[in-house]
Amino acid sequence: MSKLPPLLPSTVTATAFATTLSRYTATIARKSGGYASAARNLDELDVWRCEELPAIVRERTDEKEGEDGSSHHITAEELVDLTYCKLKRGKFRPLAGLVASNTDSKVIKASRAAFSLISDNTERESVLAALKAVSSPLSGVGPATASYILAVYHPSDIPVFSDEGYRWVLYEAPAVAKGGKGWEREMKYNAKEYGAYLEGAQKVAERLGVTQRDVERVGYVLGREAEEERVLAGGAGAKRKAAAAAKKGGKKARKAELDTPAEGEEGEDQPTRPGRVLRNRTVAKT
Repeated sequence: MSKLPPLLPSTVTATAFATTLSRYTATIARKSGGYASAARNLDELDVWRCEELPAIVRERTDEKEGEDGSSHHITAEELVDLTYCKLKRGKFRPLAGLVASNTDSKVIKASRAAFSLISDNTERESVLAALKAVSSPLSGVGPATASYILAVYHPSDIPVFSDEGYRWVLYEAPAVAKGGKGWEREMKYNAKEYGAYLEGAQKVAERLGVTQRDVERVGYVLGREAEEERVLAGGAGAKRKAAAAAKKGGKKARKAELDTPAEGEEGEDQPTRPGRVLRNRTVAKT
């Protein structure tokens, strides 16, 4: 990514923040496309996860309640679509097949348990406990994917764990060992990193009077624009390389989805479990 500094989280003004946020929809539209087996494009999936799915989950009050008295949950099919949204927003990782191996009952139970921990608060420790509650029992679900699940329950107050959001919020933080900083900061995608990200996002949100979802979105816009700038600065050679990498990634995605599931998310040791994937729909074995 570009080494040019973005608007910094500690000093960005409310006006500059709002201007950057206004470019989010266009940024998502440019990133949309990719996985041939996903039924919807990224722009559709992103609206679904931020607006439609939270409303559906909150209205689930007539289902059989869990042991803790809760009824809010997501289904295995919804988890697969959330995973596609995460993959389309970021980098290809062979997760779809493994995520699809989770049974509906297991996803419902894990998401119910997680949502119950954040039912009345979104404090850092509660969110991290919920992150563990939903990621530990589910195959292919690490902290990043788990954050997408939790954000369904609290769309405005729990930021998804994206590369761009994380790197922007921690843009000014010192480099860890040889892990780089700024847009080059390396990520392990673990709960410790997500905890630091939560802390930073909350500070920006409180200072500007905005939501943590919008903090992630501004980071996403700046990160994507920095990457686009890098490709443009590299000229035709860089464009060809980026196009070839995207094509290769698409082929890998289709192969991973149609063949055997691969290992879990970075930072998570996940057991390999069989899944069945159909073109245009990923189906979990029950």
